[in-house]
Amino acid sequence: MPAVHVIDDVVQSTTKTGKDIWKVKIDGKQWSTFDRELAEKALGLKGQKAEVLLEEKQNGEFTNYNIKGVRAVASAPKPAFTVEAGPQENIARSVALKAAVDFQGGKGNVADVLLAANEFLAWLAGSPAKEPMRSPGNDQSDYMNNEIPFMAV
Repeated sequence: MPAVHVIDDVVQSTTKTGKDIWKVKIDGKQWSTFDRELAEKALGLKGQKAEVLLEEKQNGEFTNYNIKGVRAVASAPKPAFTVEAGPQENIARSVALKAAVDFQGGKGNVADVLLAANEFLAWLAGSPAKEPMRSPGNDQSDYMNNEIPFMAV
């Protein structure tokens, strides 16, 4: 089963029989492949996180450490907004969480509170307003101010 590792280095050498072999260093341990294409993929991912399929195979008194596959790790989606890191981010997150708890009025579950907190945080960070959220139990369809993404009417 593939696991995520950082590829430290890829070095080509030749065996005693004249065959090309690539040594791929992953997490301080050396793995080998005779597959040029696989080695080139690994070299292209040097210093990056990659999904790697490794095989330890007993061959008599020796253990072979083979790399059988490698591919780039899909990057995590970037957030739709960012808040400057540091104390300002902590303040914004605290304000958004407090607003979400107040907005839910003790009626929401944790998932609902966190969803609302993310909406408040997005608004604080200057993201465009979405359709206004409704507080729990409110079925009114008119809102006094559509420029904020929340309203406990």
